[in-house]
Amino acid sequence: AFNPETGEINWDCPCLGGMAHGTCGEQFKSAFSCFVYSEEEPKGMDCVSVFKDMQECFRAHPEEYASELEDNEEDEEEEEESEELSGDVVGFVEDKSDNESDNESNNESNNESDNESDNETDIEDLSDADHKPRDGASQN
Repeated sequence: AFNPETGEINWDCPCLGGMAHGTCGEQFKSAFSCFVYSEEEPKGMDCVSVFKDMQECFRAHPEEYASELEDNEEDEEEEEESEELSGDVVGFVEDKSDNESDNESNNESNNESDNESDNETDIEDLSDADHKPRDGASQN
């Protein structure tokens, strides 16, 4: 619909589904134009009010824009579900991270204990050896 070379919008493009020519065509054109030419980041943030105007027009003419209203409601429901799921994932990741940190702390404690035990065993082994030569080593 938008030609970046000419900077023009083809309002007759089939990709727009005739939205530019319906009862709310002018509101659609305003919202679409605003978005296309927006330089805000994220793109279109300066167009919220014109999109709200377009939605209000759609709601005022449900017989003509029922599918757009349904699509909008489905999008809102999907966004809510996505937010709920992302919250669950974040909670799961945080719980998992906490458990891994606990496990690492426990492993470090166990490793320190094991190392202390190993050192004690080595010292005991040396004291039990009674300074006997090992495998054919000569005593002086």
